[in-house]
Amino acid sequence: MEKSIQFVTVHGPESTGKTTLALALANAFALPWIAEEARNHIVEGQSFTEDDILRLAQLQYKVEKEAIQSKESTLIVADTNLINFVVWLTWENFTVPQWLIKAIDNQPYRYNLLLQVDVPWVNDGFRKISDQSLRDEWFTLYAQTLDKYGLHYEVIDGDYTSRENMATSLLQDWLKNNYPSFSSKENN
Repeated sequence: MEKSIQFVTVHGPESTGKTTLALALANAFALPWIAEEARNHIVEGQSFTEDDILRLAQLQYKVEKEAIQSKESTLIVADTNLINFVVWLTWENFTVPQWLIKAIDNQPYRYNLLLQVDVPWVNDGFRKISDQSLRDEWFTLYAQTLDKYGLHYEVIDGDYTSRENMATSLLQDWLKNNYPSFSSKENN
């Protein structure tokens, strides 16, 4: 019987530590990691049209499908997924196309962590939303979108060390219940 591949995804507004946490979890549990593909296709200070966002969503979807087809592992850690593009399109008052909704429904998004906006915003040349009230609105929109798609999530907060500890512990517990053969490197 073919094993089902599932994604463990870190969600949240920009500058909340998604990539850092996803890499830490991938390392702790010896899992493959999928990066945010959009980072490879944008330039500093770029503005985005609806078509730009949809093109980036298609690139992310392609990377996710390739990871599933590789069958490298039954679990894959991602620092974003297609939910990000629904949030982005909604924020910009653009229409979420049917293909994107269908793709989300068909992707194996199994375990989701949502990062709170309680760490400082860091300007890396790509990020644009530094205002805390707007960051809070983005967080709420992520939560609403995850709820809308029926994707259970755990909220992760605190400083970076606390986030990593909390996420590792929560994922370890989830794995014990769903994938008893997995354990973190620290427990081996």
